[in-house]
Amino acid sequence: MALDSSLAASPKPIVNSWDVFDTLLARFIDAGSIFATVEARHGAGSFVERRLAAQAELDKIGKPYVIYAIYDVMVQQGLSREMARRFLHDEITIERENLIPIRRNVMGVRPTDLIVSDMYLPPELISSLLFDVCEMQAHLPIVGSNWGKHTGTIWPELLKHYVIRRHVGDNPKSDRDVPSKFGIACELVDDSAPTGWEKTLHELGLDHLARLQREARLRSIPPGATALHELICGPYLSLLAGYAIHLVRKFGQDARFGFLSRDSDDLSRIFRTMFPSVAAFNIDLSRRLTRNATLDAFFTSRIDQATVLVDVLSTGRSFFNFAARTGANFRTFTTLLFLERLLNADEKRVADERRQSGKLDYFAVAGSDVPHYPLECLLQSHYPPVSHVVHDTHSGGVIKTFGGQELSQDEQDIILWKSDVVAEFCRAIPRRGMALPTQAQLVPLIEKSLNAIISSAEVPRRFPSFLAREKFNPF
Repeated sequence: MALDSSLAASPKPIVNSWDVFDTLLARFIDAGSIFATVEARHGAGSFVERRLAAQAELDKIGKPYVIYAIYDVMVQQGLSREMARRFLHDEITIERENLIPIRRNVMGVRPTDLIVSDMYLPPELISSLLFDVCEMQAHLPIVGSNWGKHTGTIWPELLKHYVIRRHVGDNPKSDRDVPSKFGIACELVDDSAPTGWEKTLHELGLDHLARLQREARLRSIPPGATALHELICGPYLSLLAGYAIHLVRKFGQDARFGFLSRDSDDLSRIFRTMFPSVAAFNIDLSRRLTRNATLDAFFTSRIDQATVLVDVLSTGRSFFNFAARTGANFRTFTTLLFLERLLNADEKRVADERRQSGKLDYFAVAGSDVPHYPLECLLQSHYPPVSHVVHDTHSGGVIKTFGGQELSQDEQDIILWKSDVVAEFCRAIPRRGMALPTQAQLVPLIEKSLNAIISSAEVPRRFPSFLAREKFNPF
């Protein structure tokens, strides 16, 4: 007896389906700004208006189209074919330049999943963007449709051939309400939308900084991100960028900035990216090493009367003891958060004298009611403390040896991820440019960032090794 062909058919593949724009890919600037960039690049005063009008004309017709058809309409309306080609080339190029992968969603896409887009870019071009921008080297050809998700016509067709366990997208209607009508479980994501902190930056008038930090966040934030991850992508990056600007404005571009390792490592990375022509170096003037008199000659050789020593938070006690013992010649010692709460009365009096003489400088003071552990926890580096330094005077080479690892694996994972976020931020700055805040914007930027960090109860909880060291083995 012949088998029924319906029974012999292969079972439908069980897959997830994904939207593309604002789900897997985000833009640094919005689509309207991309059109405006094309217009500005060519000095074509009416391009944006004509581009939008041509697309609206195709929308009224109601038939599927891709971007090439939009430019065909513009030619029909009087644009020369040569200019249409130039505009189209630049629109696609600028679109590509402004795309950002949304890391945690990209990580969830399997090679056999469906990728469904209502975008006017042709599916083959969208696929190339996923290859190039998201590094999705294995994905199925894109299911491209105009309004198919929005109107719902695409879903029954997909369900004839696939079992969709879940659809992921950002649009409440086309990625949730409509597919839900066909029994598809849906997950709405909002990664591309600004976070609360990014909105704070917008309110301060720091739109470009908000976009830079959003890019670093989208490129790095993992699945299952917590408030700690948001704090690092938000206030922490803002604090370091703001303080770097403060340093240059206060001490000038002719200063030599010496950043004290390890707490100032992240700050120095951002500083060098923002101000590559300003002299800057890292110096291991830790509490442990400044007590080692055999290193005095090496450290003093790196410091001169133009040197501004920078620590993110400090009492200055170890450095000034070192300077008094060695007679080190330096311009000033500056810190973002001066830990006055850790000084006794005599030390406070001496600190006041140093500040009046210009040898001590600070942005803010941590009094008795200001916790500093959350910030100190975030400043931890991915490598162990430096235990000794050897200097080859002939070549100038510096050889460092290290102590034992102080962090647990979970703590190391957080700090390594933090380093990746700083790297993404530093990559974004030359890619997008850096619009420096005004002085009126800078002070509240630093203050709000610092307050958001030091008020966090989550940060110290995630670093029990730090708390144990401070309790049992402060050095």
